[in-house]
Amino acid sequence: MELKNMLEDLLKEALSPLFKEQEEGIIKRLLREFKTAEEDKIFGVKDLASYLGVPQSWVYEHKHELPHFRAGNRIKFKKKDIDRWIEERKIQPIRRK
Repeated sequence: MELKNMLEDLLKEALSPLFKEQEEGIIKRLLREFKTAEEDKIFGVKDLASYLGVPQSWVYEHKHELPHFRAGNRIKFKKKDIDRWIEERKIQPIRRK
């Protein structure tokens, strides 16, 4: 019985790094795919208003400032374009001495 336990321990020790590398690769791939899916997300007016924390009326009033496209008669927004639009308008804090 002890020989069996020793063999199991040796196998675990030898194979553990291989499985760890494989797990890390899978996790990295899943995170990349999730990030891509999030960036490719498309909002309607209601979803964009929720994302920005503003009323839907604000989105309609400011649609000419927001990057958007039309799908039929509906206004749509790509999340990555909105995120870029937000970053471009970010105000840097003033450093005080």
